[in-house]
Amino acid sequence: MFSALILVAGCSLNDDGNNDFVIQFIPIEEVTTPQYVTPGQTYPITMYYRKPNDCYYVSEEPYYEIWGSTRTVAIQAILLERATCNTIDYTAPESKTINFVCPLTAERNILFKFFKGNDAQGNQQYIEVTVPVQQ
Repeated sequence: MFSALILVAGCSLNDDGNNDFVIQFIPIEEVTTPQYVTPGQTYPITMYYRKPNDCYYVSEEPYYEIWGSTRTVAIQAILLERATCNTIDYTAPESKTINFVCPLTAERNILFKFFKGNDAQGNQQYIEVTVPVQQ
């Protein structure tokens, strides 16, 4: 469905240079991570978020970047522009779980940085969680 939405929105007959959608990150409010990890093992990591309105369509796969022992994670969504959007009344946040496979070569802590939004100056802010590697 996500791919079809991109295809349909990307093939607009409107040739004014404006897209009908943009890709944005949705702030993560809270995360659940393992207390420790062991090389070669797989662990669930759950992220909790709230879409600003119903014009956001969350991607199946989150943004995931590896830099040494740091993992940066964000919830990606397509925001439909020029659409009528409705607020969402949440009783609890939505969640997305990823499976983290601890690298066989991991020898030190893994630092996870979960995107939690931008500050007043537009700087990206993160929930940082350090997970120890047990041998």
